Amino acid sequence: RWPRVMGRPILLDAWERPITSLVIALCSGVWYFLNSKGLGYEEVGVSYAKVVRDREYWRCLTASFSHISPLHLLFNMSSLWSLGVVEQMR
Repeated sequence: RWPRVMGRPILLDAWERPITSLVIALCSGVWYFLNSKGLGYEEVGVSYAKVVRDREYWRCLTASFSHISPLHLLFNMSSLWSLGVVEQMR
């Protein structure tokens, strides 16, 4: 194993944390897909009216992976990476 030092290649960290890396890749891919199709939170997000009354239960899953802006995606994936490091150290 590589020693834990600053300046270490991020691909090595990603290789050691495959689950966290996979979830980050999935969220980034969904964000890219939604933005390339011009879909916003209104089309995939959760609202009581759409989920309960219109029975669009798939929104509970898609809302977990959708992000409004690149900055929103960046902060959430940064938090996920930090939590993934803690979780996968066990």
